[in-house]
Amino acid sequence: MGIWTKDLRTKAGLQQPQVAKILKFLEQRKLIKSIKWVTNRNRKVYMAFDVQPSTRRSMSIVLTVFTSVLLR
Repeated sequence: MGIWTKDLRTKAGLQQPQVAKILKFLEQRKLIKSIKWVTNRNRKVYMAFDVQPSTRRSMSIVLTVFTSVLLR
């Protein structure tokens, strides 16, 4: 689906400020976009700008949470 900021940092071997600056530049140029992770809202995931996140994956997680709440 995308790549997490921590994975970018470790794979590129760069420090956090450098990665943040590069990501900001790429977002301004509309080459990438950031989305919130479905299961963990504190994580930002980056993906190509023209790619849409899978609705099937996010819907399956929503349905799982919904059914677990109903079964309580």
